Amino acid sequence: MKSPDGLVKPTVVLSRCLGIEACRYNGKMIHDDFIQRLSGHVQVTSVCPELEIGLGVPRDPVHIIIRNGTTTLIQPATGKNLTHQMN
Repeated sequence: MKSPDGLVKPTVVLSRCLGIEACRYNGKMIHDDFIQRLSGHVQVTSVCPELEIGLGVPRDPVHIIIRNGTTTLIQPATGKNLTHQMN
């Protein structure tokens, strides 16, 4: 996409909960002035990995755990290991 001055806007991938949609684990959105200012200068592509793997809103929080160089994604309240789905 081109800006009004004819330059191509870079694409930036942002988490959807950053001022785009209320999809955080607690059903809220994070408002950030920098993101608002940035959006006028870039093409924004938004993602919510948790929604993409079928988790709802609101949802129990998910934690990234790194042990012995291995990264896992765990939802402590449910005991679910979501690593495979997220990868």
